Amino acid sequence: MPELTIAQFFGLQFSIGILAGLAAIAWSAAQHPTPPQRIGAWLDVALAALVSGLIAARVVYVLMDWSYFRYFPEDWIDVWYGGVEWHSGIIGGLVGAWGMARLRKVPFGEFSDGLALALPLGVIGGWWACRHAGCGCGRVVDPQADVPIWLTGHLIDLAGDVTLRYETQIFGIGATLIVLIGVTWLTVHEQWTGYRLWGVLFCIGLTTFWLGFLAGNPSDKLGGIRIGQILDIALMMISTGFGYGLYRRGIGDG
Repeated sequence: MPELTIAQFFGLQFSIGILAGLAAIAWSAAQHPTPPQRIGAWLDVALAALVSGLIAARVVYVLMDWSYFRYFPEDWIDVWYGGVEWHSGIIGGLVGAWGMARLRKVPFGEFSDGLALALPLGVIGGWWACRHAGCGCGRVVDPQADVPIWLTGHLIDLAGDVTLRYETQIFGIGATLIVLIGVTWLTVHEQWTGYRLWGVLFCIGLTTFWLGFLAGNPSDKLGGIRIGQILDIALMMISTGFGYGLYRRGIGDG
């Protein structure tokens, strides 16, 4: 068999996470007392979220690194190396899902609970893909440093260099798996109906914020922390605000 390229590995692994998420959406749709064709409507909303999220994430990534992309327009659509700004992807995906939900007459509150189950699966797929592509890599560790071996691995970065680094992608997979287990429990026991997505977003933002202290990819900083971490804080604040707003309006059962 021919050996897969980094781009092909990234696409395959990320696609597995996306397909798992779509399966979770279909399962969530099937739990509601709606005709079978409504599963198709839910999947339409999920695909709208996926497409709009990817477009938003890539556009913002390109704009943030415009000093490079202005000279290489042929690279604008090369998302298979992990070149996305995922916070923008979350916002773009939610906007796309909300619009398609209105068009297909899918209750967005119900859909959001399905998305809460699907999103961690997609994030796990993203971390898994990044481990082989170099995105989200940890910073370099001195082999002589007193760092437990289980925290590190010989890993690639976006430039293709392999050296001893913190296992940030594995940490991301592990933390997101805990989130997935939690939201699965809430789903099975029908708890936090209408609020689950905002709880999941808060937890994902919190995870990436703390992993930012171990991150190795170059990043501008503000006030001593990475721009990505500032966006993580913004995501946590927004998700908290939406969750509290829904609670105040009496939407969901808590």
